[in-house]
Amino acid sequence: MTSRSQQSQSQINTYKQLTKRLKPEIRSRKVEIKQFENQVRITIPNDVLFPGGGWTIDRKGMEILDKIIPVLKDLKNQAIEVYGYTDNVPIESSLKAKFSTNMELSLARALDIVNYLQKKGIDRDILSSTGYGTEQPVAANDTSQGRARNRRMEMAIMGPDG
Repeated sequence: MTSRSQQSQSQINTYKQLTKRLKPEIRSRKVEIKQFENQVRITIPNDVLFPGGGWTIDRKGMEILDKIIPVLKDLKNQAIEVYGYTDNVPIESSLKAKFSTNMELSLARALDIVNYLQKKGIDRDILSSTGYGTEQPVAANDTSQGRARNRRMEMAIMGPDG
């Protein structure tokens, strides 16, 4: 059993490693990393990970995830939850055949990230995914900038008491 101070130190180390590895992406606002008491949360806009309207990670998305993966491989007694979010614009006709709601699209994106992490050697037992669709917006959906902020993926790295 790990003590609370060991958990906190583990989260601090994870945060430091991620911010060092992703310094250019943080500077250019492609990635945001926040540290909480028992959680490190990485936020990446969907357009950085996926082609417009897509749900499978593209090359530039893989490049960013590949910078994160070595840190994730070193995790002990932690879990990784991947959350998908969209704006409130209804699914466009080209996607309707595959997804009936934004919730389904956000889950497909989260699952694609989880599958990619697993293929790269992250233990499947510590990974989970949830699609929130339009729920939990971080900005108003009445402007293009707000909608862009709401289209995101979040990866929460949590200790055992997360």
